[in-house]
Amino acid sequence: MLKQPRDAVYEIHDLLESYYSCAENRFIENVVKYGESIITSEIEESTFNKTWVESLSVDDLQNLVAEDRTTCQARQRLDKQIQKLEAAITHLETILPMSEHPTSQPASSNESLH
Repeated sequence: MLKQPRDAVYEIHDLLESYYSCAENRFIENVVKYGESIITSEIEESTFNKTWVESLSVDDLQNLVAEDRTTCQARQRLDKQIQKLEAAITHLETILPMSEHPTSQPASSNESLH
């Protein structure tokens, strides 16, 4: 059980930070896998080489690496959520200084240990 309301704020912050870190990594993995599936399904492996890529027009290159609509919308949604969370953290830091966070330490105390 949390002793102070500010502990709940930091607990929620830590959970959200962990979640979005994992979600971001998973999102990147999915984009890479999706790109690989497009390349392997549309292009024979022997055809996909440096010379072939260099022969593509700018439009063809953009089409090859473009995200689909769903991925683009997901990225925009995540960007908005990140902005909201960053704004919330900034607001919370003005209300509850970071020195009150049980795991935070001033930078000067870290330097004195070395």
